[in-house]
Amino acid sequence: MLKSLLAVLKEGGMLAAYKAKRKNIDEEMRQANCDSYNVIPLDVPFLTDLGAEERERNLVLIEK
Repeated sequence: MLKSLLAVLKEGGMLAAYKAKRKNIDEEMRQANCDSYNVIPLDVPFLTDLGAEERERNLVLIEK
């Protein structure tokens, strides 16, 4: 899906994606040959009853 979205993203544009685990994000970005991205850790309400690893959520900002 990432490759399809990057294909239609305008030069200078930015894509924001709500994702879970950082290790999965890094793997997806590597597979998509995407070098220009930032990962912002999020604190999401109502996930407090889950374990720390299950609560992990991130905002990924990808620039083209």
